Amino acid sequence: AFYHLFLWAVRPSNKGPLFFALFCCSIGMRSSYTGSGQILFSLIDPENFSAVGPFLEYLGFSLITPAVFLFMSTQFKDEFKPKMVQLICIPFFLIGLIIVLTPVSFYPRVLPSLQAFTGVCGLTVIWLLILAVSRKREGAMLSFIGILIFVATGMHDIFRAMGYFGGIELSHVGIFSFLFFQATILSYK
Repeated sequence: AFYHLFLWAVRPSNKGPLFFALFCCSIGMRSSYTGSGQILFSLIDPENFSAVGPFLEYLGFSLITPAVFLFMSTQFKDEFKPKMVQLICIPFFLIGLIIVLTPVSFYPRVLPSLQAFTGVCGLTVIWLLILAVSRKREGAMLSFIGILIFVATGMHDIFRAMGYFGGIELSHVGIFSFLFFQATILSYK
């Protein structure tokens, strides 16, 4: 995230690194609480700040999808049109605002909407990247591979959490893959 903020600071007209840094920060916020090490609580006392973890988890979750779409709109302007990206971002930003303004006990009520919007947007981003690949856009195949792994491992972990099958969590593999492929594209550009 800091590296891409630096890239954006060097060339502020290119918003891609800024949106990629937002994605990294939103993943970091969510992972600091939900990750296996719960990094957050190694830094603060969980008894005194029990609301901080869920706040970061839900706020991070509400920012992931808009960050992906904003980033993709800088990479593939013809497929990720500005008005469509704005329409996709609105519900997530509203949910984020609800998270900021409500107590932790209210968060589970927004989770079904957040999950539904995220699922629809996951399919949408895959479809738009298929279009970008078919139109031979530079970097589209790398983006497609990264997002496909990210979505597949996320779905794996959702079904695993629902008890459909066992095994280990794989979302960290998906996050790493997405970060790797997107960072590669930004480096080429």
